[in-house]
Amino acid sequence: MREDTSKRHIRILKKTLELSVSKGFLSLKISDLAKASDISIGTFYSHFKNKEDLILSLAKISWEGRLEVFTTIFSDNELEEDSRYIGGIFCDYLFSLDHPGLFEAEQLAATSAVWNAGSSGIKSEILNVHRKIKDQVSAGALEAIQSGEFKSKNDSKNQAHLMDTGVWSLMMGSSYVTYAENIMGESNKRQITIPEFLKKNLKALCLGYGWLSKNPTSDIEKIANYCLKNGRYNQLTGKNLI
Repeated sequence: MREDTSKRHIRILKKTLELSVSKGFLSLKISDLAKASDISIGTFYSHFKNKEDLILSLAKISWEGRLEVFTTIFSDNELEEDSRYIGGIFCDYLFSLDHPGLFEAEQLAATSAVWNAGSSGIKSEILNVHRKIKDQVSAGALEAIQSGEFKSKNDSKNQAHLMDTGVWSLMMGSSYVTYAENIMGESNKRQITIPEFLKKNLKALCLGYGWLSKNPTSDIEKIANYCLKNGRYNQLTGKNLI
């Protein structure tokens, strides 16, 4: 029986992630990947234009996973609006820890060498997911403002946009710092936790945006613990990413 094309496509992506652990994306050869995936080189090129498209495809899966995380946590009725917004940031950070290979693909996808060599179709899809995530985070911020948990300015939509921009930088920067520490560290054991530097910086950022929490340190800690217990991708969505 011939293998379904979509299943083979996913199998190639999974094998790429496996090989990237030992070889790294940049050293990975198409011939090695084809052999490991039990396909011909010609079959590989029927799925991907080049190695850059392969990396972009993994980055797209990663961004789609992040979108699912935000969509789910922002609709969690167990949390107040400000906790959903802050929780989304913590859960996004945990996503990076749980999927280091995909996070690396995201970083490579953002380089000019990979992005410029990719096909227009996959790049358009990635940009569309990016827009959806930014819209989702802005919407989460706006809900927190309109619920009265953040001090409302004259233009709530613009305020939400500024909050989105600020936390976006904090989210990706925090994930990259931890990723770099894990790569350059001597230990292969990754501790899944939310670091103090992220909690403190997020608290400061939210207070700067008008967060009206009466006990922000305690509230940040409670939200972080909730996310550690309930906020992993498979817990939120009930499925594996890839």
